[in-house]
Amino acid sequence: YVFLFAVRQSSSRQSAWMQSFFLWLMTEIAFTSTISVFVMNYLLPLAAHKDIIKVKQQLLQTIREYHDELKLERLGDCTVNAPNDFNAADYLFVSTRVAK
Repeated sequence: YVFLFAVRQSSSRQSAWMQSFFLWLMTEIAFTSTISVFVMNYLLPLAAHKDIIKVKQQLLQTIREYHDELKLERLGDCTVNAPNDFNAADYLFVSTRVAK
C-alpha cells in the first residue's frame, strides 16, 4: 500500500519522503541506538555493581568457611558442629510430622 501511494505522488514529494526517511534512519542509528547501547551496557551494570560486589564477598566468605571446615574434618578434628542431614520429607509431607 505504501508503494502504491508513493508511486502516485509527484517526484518532489517522493524526494522529500526519501530525504525524511534517510534523516530518520541516521537519527535512529546515531542517537537512539547509541543511547540504548549506553544504557544497557554501561548504566545498568554500573547501578548493579555495588550489589554484585556484596554478593561476591558473601560467596567468597562462605566458600572459605566451607574449605576451613573440610580441612578440619580431614585433620580429624571433629569439633566443628555439623548440621543434621537435610530431609525434605520433614517439610513436605504431613505424615512424617505426625509420625514424630
